Amino acid sequence: MTLMPATLAMVRPAAAEGARLLAECRITTTCAETGACRPGFGAPVFEIAPQDTDATGAGRYTLQLDDGAKVTAQGLSLTGPFVWSPDTGHRDSLSLTGEGTALWLRQTLPGPDDVETNADIHFLTCQITG
Repeated sequence: MTLMPATLAMVRPAAAEGARLLAECRITTTCAETGACRPGFGAPVFEIAPQDTDATGAGRYTLQLDDGAKVTAQGLSLTGPFVWSPDTGHRDSLSLTGEGTALWLRQTLPGPDDVETNADIHFLTCQITG
């Protein structure tokens, strides 16, 4: 993933402990794991705050989606992906892909009830501040 210097400059402050990244987004397109896509709907807001990260942004974060509960997420860099489990049997990840774009992957994982694995990929446009 290559991001423009302006994007990295925008998210770099999030690496400092106590800083936060706010992504106010709109879902433009949603695709199933099969590749079938449809127009998206919804306006998720992600608040991401570093808890224990290194200089590259890798480490532990607190993530809040909309007004939901804060959960622990793992980040691989300043721009993600940020990976978290909103509840048992689900895994989400968010990657900032440009100055105003992101990808949000929502997976359902197999469990004791043999639920079939599936996923939705949401293409987002976002106002990102941090």
